[in-house]
Amino acid sequence: MKNLAQHTIVIPTYNRPDLLQQLVRFYQNEASHMALLVLDSSAFDMARLNQERLAVCGSSVVYRHYASSTPMAKKLAQGLGEVTTPTVSFCADDDVVFPHAVDQSIRFLNQASDFVCSHGLYINFSLQTDQVHVFREYGGESNLAHHAGARIFRLCQNYESLFYAVFRTQNLQQIFAVVRNIPSLHFQELFQSVAALMLGKVNRFADFYAARRSGPEAEPGREKWQTYYWFADDTKDMLQHYGDYRQLAFAFYQQSGATPLLSEEAFMRAFDLAHTVYFARNCPPAYFHDRLQDLWPEDPFIKKPADLFEELRKQRPSIIPLKMREWFAEIQRVTGNIQSLPAIKHWRERALTQMNREIAQNYQSGRHQHPWNCHLPPDLLWLAQTRPFKKSFNELCRYLDCAELQASHPTY
Repeated sequence: MKNLAQHTIVIPTYNRPDLLQQLVRFYQNEASHMALLVLDSSAFDMARLNQERLAVCGSSVVYRHYASSTPMAKKLAQGLGEVTTPTVSFCADDDVVFPHAVDQSIRFLNQASDFVCSHGLYINFSLQTDQVHVFREYGGESNLAHHAGARIFRLCQNYESLFYAVFRTQNLQQIFAVVRNIPSLHFQELFQSVAALMLGKVNRFADFYAARRSGPEAEPGREKWQTYYWFADDTKDMLQHYGDYRQLAFAFYQQSGATPLLSEEAFMRAFDLAHTVYFARNCPPAYFHDRLQDLWPEDPFIKKPADLFEELRKQRPSIIPLKMREWFAEIQRVTGNIQSLPAIKHWRERALTQMNREIAQNYQSGRHQHPWNCHLPPDLLWLAQTRPFKKSFNELCRYLDCAELQASHPTY
């Protein structure tokens, strides 16, 4: 993973010193040559603890402290201004982005100048003692539309944030120079993704990129995230923020968008209809796209975006004996559905059991510090049959192992 030597992960942190230590330990174990930039706005005692712990990490980890009142966007923009590597990405202190996937994204961007960022599949996990419960999070396809307007429409049709993706540093710096001036967290996130799509296409590969942790928010008092709450509570305020956001978006488009540019009238029309789809998910996307089709005739409406989890499911090897597969095929032909058969669930549960046995063997052989046990919901049991998931879950276990080392080795 030689590309990681030219990459920086920016880690914003707030009052979670143990999770920060766990994340930094993981990256120092797995990708010691990758630069880490920690942006800390914790309370005084926790910030001092973070600084003491990071002091022994060497030059690959840079620590910056901010006042607790510093807005997140300002902190991120200032931190990005210090990044000197060609590529950069974010990772929250309670999550983990897999190094092998970052390396894969960098390799892709190095060969694809018309793409602005790259990432992969996201999972969500929660811990109950030594049990790791895994759920799916992001799995939408790459955004390959030729026209920036069509890319924004597709984002709004199936919104998945680009915040964690790997970017070229100059592009993310350019975006956050504007984000820092937006007062609302809601429109800060939206602007980052929308502005990115004005700069290029988005690559998403069918491999696991990040694991996001379920748990309490670092800032539980943050504003309600769903737009319809805001709109219902204070219609005038939400529309004022939206109006300012769309003006900033148009100014960014005029400065950075690919030519030929839409007129201001056409841009605002396309922007408003796309965001209507996002703000009110029950609106008919096909109708709105039809009204805009003449602006990007090369990019047809996609009724149902591809699901890369489903593509991965199709590629998995079968663990069901041949004779039984023939029997299931006949049931499928007659009934049209075999997914609910107890026998199917039995064979998939066997695959998960076998995977957990392999994890236990890794623990016994010293490759893991703890005998982690994977749990999957019924509709994701098939993941245990896939090599990409098993590889990434092993990485997740090694990340979780880092917490186990803290009691006996409190410093890095």
